[in-house]
Amino acid sequence: MEYFWTFNERGTLMKILKISNLLDDYGTANYKGIDLNKIIPGSQLYPQDGSNTAYLKYGSDILPSDADLTEITEDEYNQIKTLIDRNKPQTLENRIGLMEKAVDDIILNGGTL
Repeated sequence: MEYFWTFNERGTLMKILKISNLLDDYGTANYKGIDLNKIIPGSQLYPQDGSNTAYLKYGSDILPSDADLTEITEDEYNQIKTLIDRNKPQTLENRIGLMEKAVDDIILNGGTL
């Protein structure tokens, strides 16, 4: 297994993990024996593409031996994060802001687009 080390904002050593086969047949998450208290809060990524995977930053160098746990680079993590963010539906606030801008543009253009 190749090891990739990175540091969080506080300078703490951490690993970035991909967990395959996250959900069992009953929809229960199986984190493959990692210490859930060492997951960096807010770092979890759960793609909605049917891949049944999770990505997270983990604050320990000790990992259980499990074929479904893979260490990834920060670049790989950021690529997944970008894809997830790109596919997120817009928030209600964003949609309202776009509609307000469209109405303002119509009014400023004398009722024409």
